[in-house]
Amino acid sequence: MMHQPIFAETWAPAWFVLLVPPQGELAATAWLSRQGIAEAWHPTEMIYVRNRFKPGKRIPRIKPIATGYLFTRLDRRPIWPWMFDQSRGKISDVMRVGESPIALRDADLMRMKELPERLRALRQAAIDASTIRPGDMATITGGHMDGWTIRVDSVKGGVAFFEAPIGQGKVDVERLVK
Repeated sequence: MMHQPIFAETWAPAWFVLLVPPQGELAATAWLSRQGIAEAWHPTEMIYVRNRFKPGKRIPRIKPIATGYLFTRLDRRPIWPWMFDQSRGKISDVMRVGESPIALRDADLMRMKELPERLRALRQAAIDASTIRPGDMATITGGHMDGWTIRVDSVKGGVAFFEAPIGQGKVDVERLVK
């Protein structure tokens, strides 16, 4: 069986979003590199997972942020149906509006490359917003004082200390909502 060429004439380089199976970004990137496409990118972030053999040690892993999408820079006009057929399921489609594929500008792709940093900043902001500190007003969510709003005097070892109308009190930080 003779393979059809998947590219036609040379054109101005443009970025396209290729749709790939979930967790299939690396296989699609390898296939594209064998076809002469040097630039393919998908947003990832570094996470750390527990090591089950050495407690306390964390193993770095690369986790895709948007699975199923591969950003590719093409400098030759692709013949899309032939590309999808020859990839044998590694690439299923291209992001399109109607029948025409969407070509991304370089500025759009640069904003996409900032996505892991923006996600990290949002997660850190959520952690900071929910952290109980001395001087914060918090609501107790369990026990006989459920629903009380208190001012936290100090936090030591995961236990928040506060002044209550009936004297001194203490409660686990997990039972407080900021």
